[in-house]
Amino acid sequence: MEQALAKMATADPQRGRELFLHPRGAGCFKCHRMEGIGGLLAPDLSDIGTRAKTPDVLVESILHPSKVITEGFAQQRVSTVAGKTFSGAVIEETGRSIKLVTPDAAIKVIDKADIEQRTGSKLSPMPDGFGTMMTAQQIADIVAWLLTQKVTGEGEGFSFREQDDELDIYLGKQRIATYLKRHPRLTRRALVNVTTPGGIQVTRNFPPRRPDDVDPGYKAENGIIHPVMHPGIWIGFGDVAGNDYWRLQAKVEFDKFVDPPAGDKTSGSFAVRNRLMSKDGQRLVCNEVTRYRFERVPEGLLLKIDAEYLSDDRDF
Repeated sequence: MEQALAKMATADPQRGRELFLHPRGAGCFKCHRMEGIGGLLAPDLSDIGTRAKTPDVLVESILHPSKVITEGFAQQRVSTVAGKTFSGAVIEETGRSIKLVTPDAAIKVIDKADIEQRTGSKLSPMPDGFGTMMTAQQIADIVAWLLTQKVTGEGEGFSFREQDDELDIYLGKQRIATYLKRHPRLTRRALVNVTTPGGIQVTRNFPPRRPDDVDPGYKAENGIIHPVMHPGIWIGFGDVAGNDYWRLQAKVEFDKFVDPPAGDKTSGSFAVRNRLMSKDGQRLVCNEVTRYRFERVPEGLLLKIDAEYLSDDRDF
């Protein structure tokens, strides 16, 4: 634990995400479902950054998984009158049956009338060996990524899941948009992959995909017109004091949330402050404060964007 906590200063959330979700990584996704990937054997960690305030709690959970087990995810052993035995976590139970998810992620429904014996266990389904499978730095990387997984808002209404480089916006269980705080190629901020409440996509895929987004007859850029320049919904100016943000010649850098994401059953909102930098990246041209508000209306969703540009130091 001490070694992993000491590595938190150099932890990389993106490396942690790769370790968590990649098929050749640590294997966490086999049990934990994140970003629509993975199994159901272990708890959903999409809001763990909200619940776990410090890294030591998560490091301990990885190294000693049976010390504290989330309610409902302890192993249960079920023996049937037919002589069969099943082990797993109960993910659903009614008056007539129980539904188990087994360690190999298979779903098994067992009628209660067929159960001869049912016993609980104090062992976590999570294996107790990550301290030897991973280095202290890798554990710190995973913990750093998990600490970015934050959910705010109303579960049945508007909610937000914050990650290191983006903010996912949900209406109920439907992700309706993603706000890109940072991106290696897109140098202005944008709402991408916007959908209706029913899940109909209304902006292009970002990043674009082949063959879905190939433009017939277009030979340049791997057949996709302006794959980065037109990401979704954004504000961009071609000339602010001689700097071109529209054509991605100068950067708009995310600074912070002026108003943190908040939501209820009828609306969700957040406000950001971004820095419009000079083309050489050495000088602040002005600040941009943009407020986003999503509202439920009879027609579907209403999106309001209000942007203000200001500088106390110079005209622009």
